[in-house]
Amino acid sequence: MRYHSPNLAKLLLSGLFAVIAHTGCTQQTVDRPAVASRGQDDSSAASPKKPAAPAASKPGTLEGTVRYVADSKRRWRLGRYYIRDAGQGHLAEAVVALRGSKLAEAAQKASPATVTIDQKDDLFTPETVVLRAGDRVKFTNSDAKLHNVKSNHARHAFSFNLTQGKEALQTFEKAVSMRQPVRLGCAYHSSMRAWIYVFDHPFYQLTGQDGRFRLTDVPPGEYRLEVAHPAGGLRWSQPVTIKPGEKVKIDIRLSADDRVE
Repeated sequence: MRYHSPNLAKLLLSGLFAVIAHTGCTQQTVDRPAVASRGQDDSSAASPKKPAAPAASKPGTLEGTVRYVADSKRRWRLGRYYIRDAGQGHLAEAVVALRGSKLAEAAQKASPATVTIDQKDDLFTPETVVLRAGDRVKFTNSDAKLHNVKSNHARHAFSFNLTQGKEALQTFEKAVSMRQPVRLGCAYHSSMRAWIYVFDHPFYQLTGQDGRFRLTDVPPGEYRLEVAHPAGGLRWSQPVTIKPGEKVKIDIRLSADDRVE
């Protein structure tokens, strides 16, 4: 009979257990499922991309030009102050805005802005101002005479005097309609006038010398596009549809037919 040393047997058994233990650990590590970190897809270790906005909610753009078509039989005597190129009829200082019940809800909040209206050479400068509800107007007087700033508007009634070099700050908290802007006057100089339009959303613009306007980030929907030129007594409107992610272009032509009393 072959003799086996007890020490040798113990050594062989220890080696066998070590092999089994090592094999078990390897299998456990391989089979363990990967754990995804917070904000990560289980199928990928890379950071997920921000999901794109649904196509139906992508905002649109509305842009175009406001022109005035002259009529030789019904002349607009003040037109020369607002139409630089008679051939094209580009109309400056026209207020362009959208009207719709959902616009105020969809609009993002913005910090109040401050616009300056000066009284110089017996004129309000600028003559027409567009604001968002909550914005302020700083009134100043550059003339060497006493002026007054007054408004009889139901939502924004005030009256105060300004001497040269003085200023006054007025906040316009409430929106007004395109048909009834805040009309400014001077108690001492009846020829002085100006208009302030206040909106509860940001989808409005005052045209420049080129008559152009561009309203961006407009929520998709059906609205009414309105145009007003208070100095010329002009008012115009028509329905407009803004589709998701699309750009709408429109050429607005005003004439003597759009004058209102």
